[in-house]
Amino acid sequence: MNVEAGAMPPTTTSPGIKDATNPEPAGPPASPTPAHRAQPRAIRAFDGRKVMLGEDLNLNRDLKEVLTGMIKAGGGTMTNNIQQANIYVCNYRKGDDYVKASQNNKDVGNLSWLYFMITHDKWTNPMRRMMHYPRPPPPGIGNFQDYKISISSYTGEARVYLENLIKALGAEFTRTFKQDNTHLITAHRNSEKCEAAEEWGVNIVNHLWLEDSYAECKEKSLTSERYTYFPPRMNMGEILGATEINRDAVRKMFFAKSKKKEAEALSNTTAGGSRSHTDGEAHTPLAAKASRRTKTADDVATPARSRLDGKENETPGTTGSRGAKDRALSNLHNVMEDVNQYQKEAKRKGGVVHGGRRRKEDEIVDKETRKGGRDSIASKRSIEEVEADDASTEDETEQTAQKSKKARKGPMTQIKHRMLVSGDKRWQGDGDKESKDKARLRELGLYILDEPKRVDFLCAPKVVRTLKFVAALADGPQLVGSEYLDYAIKHNKLPDAKKYPLDYSEFRKQHDIDLSDAITRAKQNKHRLLKDFTIFCTQKAKFDVYKDIVAANGGKCLKWDNRTTAVTASKRKIDSQPKEVSQNLEEDEGDVLYLISEPHKDELKLWTKFRELAEKHDMVPRIVSNEWLLGVAMAQKIHWKPEWELKEEDIKGAAKK
Repeated sequence: MNVEAGAMPPTTTSPGIKDATNPEPAGPPASPTPAHRAQPRAIRAFDGRKVMLGEDLNLNRDLKEVLTGMIKAGGGTMTNNIQQANIYVCNYRKGDDYVKASQNNKDVGNLSWLYFMITHDKWTNPMRRMMHYPRPPPPGIGNFQDYKISISSYTGEARVYLENLIKALGAEFTRTFKQDNTHLITAHRNSEKCEAAEEWGVNIVNHLWLEDSYAECKEKSLTSERYTYFPPRMNMGEILGATEINRDAVRKMFFAKSKKKEAEALSNTTAGGSRSHTDGEAHTPLAAKASRRTKTADDVATPARSRLDGKENETPGTTGSRGAKDRALSNLHNVMEDVNQYQKEAKRKGGVVHGGRRRKEDEIVDKETRKGGRDSIASKRSIEEVEADDASTEDETEQTAQKSKKARKGPMTQIKHRMLVSGDKRWQGDGDKESKDKARLRELGLYILDEPKRVDFLCAPKVVRTLKFVAALADGPQLVGSEYLDYAIKHNKLPDAKKYPLDYSEFRKQHDIDLSDAITRAKQNKHRLLKDFTIFCTQKAKFDVYKDIVAANGGKCLKWDNRTTAVTASKRKIDSQPKEVSQNLEEDEGDVLYLISEPHKDELKLWTKFRELAEKHDMVPRIVSNEWLLGVAMAQKIHWKPEWELKEEDIKGAAKK
């Protein structure tokens, strides 16, 4: 066997993601101008070309002027007419301008691509790098919107790149790795996160699954060895960004047209009209698994072209500086059989002690020994989560539960219910009991959540108005009392939830809200109750708390600190919502702009500017206490009570008393 075990080499930044990690870079591009030059430096990539900036870039005036100056200094011009433009820059793969530009083979890229050319002073094809081409519009690609993905063993630019790639696909990225994650993207399998993922049944894949899915505009199957293969003594982070976007796949998904029109456009396209790739041109770093174990040098895949030298649309000559790595990558699958054998050997007691095939008698001895042996450490793990460390390493495990006395036999029980607990004091000050109880409940199929996301059961001793409780109501969960947990922990089995309903009779009398009706409305709303709402909140009014409640209901909450610059607001169109949602918006006046504040004299100075903002956008300012948001979120419908409004005279009168 020609595979050797050894220490994992450190991650180095892949040239494929240099200056190509963030599709929406903040601030102007890096362009240091010498003091003796009055004009911005010329960018040769724009020579003789007309550039159009898409509206979805949302550039402020100053940044737009900077970019315009650089483009003009480089011999380019700006235009607002897509027919005249050679280059179109936008954020998303949608809109008439994007479709027209793409169908006419114009160069289409995003702001990161534009910055790259400005920084490096040379042309690059936007489809060469994932984060240089506009992203798919929400909800993303395939079923990624249903996935919760974390990453392991990546740092620096590589981590930023993967985080943005996950979000661009439509999935949720989590810095903390927990049991409810669906996938773990890792550079190698030698980490605590991988051990936890194996125990929890979380998919462990390399980054090629993300890149290929993004490049081909469809979710790739995890059954392919390409996505579960980790070459020994190689860090997969070294080949980040080597995959290119498949233009043909993008065309079919986002700007397809009839074959007749396509043929006409192709015949009318001049040789110098575009620098884009030919349809379907895309390179990936790993060749398909070889049918034969041995190959000559001529059989290996052609290496990727040099990315920075010369114009990328020119035909490449000899192999560039990446040749050695490309040749190595093309042979990775040739050693798959040996790797599989190595992994099998590594799992047995004593690890890899010699090469070659395993002797039959060795397997028999191992089986006999295993009968009386102890369980593996991995089988005893009952940690709640694995967190990404902010220090140099990303894979330290935070064990929030004690290891079980008895190892679990067989795979972990599938999650039946996801419960959020609020207001229950049973575990307060007793972390050891909390860990043991949660581990036992998890084995029964009940997963206790830390955050109000995808909640099935909401458990509390009574109705409480905490962030967790109020935000979780937007999921339309079943409400149960603390007695449900009492029974489950005592009898070691999950009871019928209907036998332990949450008693909210006192809450209904006090606030005139029937929570059973609210849950019905929440299921209708599906987190869209505050969609198109922009709600402002002062810091003193607990902005950090209420922004999460607003977000859970589909709205946007902004902190109000008397700064009106770059703040926008617009009237809401109630009829734009589906019928099941709009019926819960009947009392929404559409043109009211809300500010959540506190009845305190120090807050008065913030109100004047807020009213000016509302009037500027032809809206009605309404300053309210937090009772308004709590009332709306807990009832799951827009309604109004006069006592929620804050007025100067009430505060000044209270101050005099």
